[in-house]
Amino acid sequence: MPEVSVIVPVYNVERYLPLCLDSIRAQTFEDFEVVCVNDGSPDRSRDILSVYEKLDSRFILIDKENGGLSSARNAGLRVATGEIVLFVDSDDELVPNALERVVDTFESTHPDVVTFGASGMPDYRLSPLIRGFLSPRDVQYDGFKPDLLFGEHSHPYVWRTACSRRFLTECGLFFDEDILFGEDEVFLFSLYPRSNKTILISEKLYRYRVNRRDSLMDLRREGSYRQLHDHLRIVEHICADWKTAGFIDRYYAELLHHIAVFVLHEVIVHPSDNRMILLRYLRAILETYFTSDQLQVLLADRVFGHMARAVLCDGTLAWRLKRRLLIYEFTFKCDPFELFRAFGRRIASILGAGDNKCDDEVLAKLDADWSRKEQSALECSVARLNRELDEKLVS
Repeated sequence: MPEVSVIVPVYNVERYLPLCLDSIRAQTFEDFEVVCVNDGSPDRSRDILSVYEKLDSRFILIDKENGGLSSARNAGLRVATGEIVLFVDSDDELVPNALERVVDTFESTHPDVVTFGASGMPDYRLSPLIRGFLSPRDVQYDGFKPDLLFGEHSHPYVWRTACSRRFLTECGLFFDEDILFGEDEVFLFSLYPRSNKTILISEKLYRYRVNRRDSLMDLRREGSYRQLHDHLRIVEHICADWKTAGFIDRYYAELLHHIAVFVLHEVIVHPSDNRMILLRYLRAILETYFTSDQLQVLLADRVFGHMARAVLCDGTLAWRLKRRLLIYEFTFKCDPFELFRAFGRRIASILGAGDNKCDDEVLAKLDADWSRKEQSALECSVARLNRELDEKLVS
């Protein structure tokens, strides 16, 4: 039985797949299995997986009909045998000592969950927001405290989280296959509250590919209405799980504030004719999973109270929205920090500095250099695979 199971869901990623799998083969810790789940890929991904399975007995290939990322990860979970389970997206990479660092943490502290940092590929393309999400501090949580979800950089990406397989099995934790966008967030909101010990480590052990144009993440964000509707579905599934498990009764104030930050303002200022559909959906979620006493916390909130009342108060929804919409647009859409940044850019342009064209040219050059290096790495990977296959055939 291997110490670690690495689950790699694969769909339509032939260009990056060899680099991903090579990064796993190159680990300094070698007692692992790689469960590669081919989720009905129409490209040559399966052929590439078959080569790795022939070359390395630690690679296991599973074929299934296309069912989405959650379905593929669950298929991998069902056959994984390692004591520690972690997930790697098939266009991303692990740093060479990632598994060694994770195993050392499990052996020294015996946690249920370990979450680590990540960098971007290329790192200069990471936004400050995402860079923050990927940069946890070094801290240990014994049991669950709300700060783990609402104060730390612990989510929304599951591919930088390793779990005890025993813990996952005992809690019956799988990915929600009804969720096609935000499945990581739903899973992590189920994971952390059930963990008896969670370790966050700041070391960046994972390399996340930024802005792959044909990625599932990009394909899912086709429009703001669809995106907001998906966000509300995430909220609904989290609330359903927390209600069943009894977490809402203990942490309703923190969860309501999270919902307000996550969706409330965006739903209210949504510009399309579908705004009322979204508002009714949000109202139904709040009234289904929270008591009227619990909702008073949101209604009394200094920042979000007016918006919450516009959503929840009977008979006044449309009137309140029409009356307050311009105020919300000005107050919340006009980020004062962005105004300062815009002012700074204006001053810089007057002084002849901060030329946007120059910035674009620099980024274009960086992107071109990155593409050349990546193409060279891919060619080296393919050549190495061919040599290994030839040697195996000869032997």
